[in-house]
Amino acid sequence: MPDYTLTLTWKTANNADQYNAQGDLIHGAHFRRIQAIEVAKQNDVRDPNNHKFHPYSQFIIEQANGAQWQVSGTDANICAMIKEWKKHNFVDVTGGPKNCPP
Repeated sequence: MPDYTLTLTWKTANNADQYNAQGDLIHGAHFRRIQAIEVAKQNDVRDPNNHKFHPYSQFIIEQANGAQWQVSGTDANICAMIKEWKKHNFVDVTGGPKNCPP
């Protein structure tokens, strides 16, 4: 299976953190990571060692405004994962298979 490096850039205010009107954190970086990992599992996208992702995976590198993921899987599965990640317009994703729809 092909390996790719994906760069995720959060599109929300305060980068990965989202707050309600009272100033309470509602969707922090850890929450987003867990959600993204669940989508990866649903699409059978794994790390380069063919293991399922977990919250402390060495193949997810946090960055100031997102994260870099090293992934392995079929092009179709990786494209499906990227599509789901982008569905709610909270993140931009670069990298991955060239045949993924925009």
